[in-house]
Amino acid sequence: MAESASTALGVLFLYSVLMFSLPFVAFFGAKDIAEKYTSLDRFGVTVTSVVASVVTVNVIILFYVSRAIGTTRLEYHQELMDKMD
Repeated sequence: MAESASTALGVLFLYSVLMFSLPFVAFFGAKDIAEKYTSLDRFGVTVTSVVASVVTVNVIILFYVSRAIGTTRLEYHQELMDKMD
């Protein structure tokens, strides 16, 4: 069963919201933690915060791509099964 257009748009919207909001949360969360619990200088705190944001973005992209691959693979197997019947 193919994914409907409204479901695809809903998933795209969800990942867009995550891509917009979670990197900010990761940046400021890591900055706060690094300032409070480490002895890093200002540059070290900034680098830590940026790395946390970049890792967050990459994880979101990984989840989006893996979902897309899984959906495509499922549709492909369903088409094969339909042809065999």
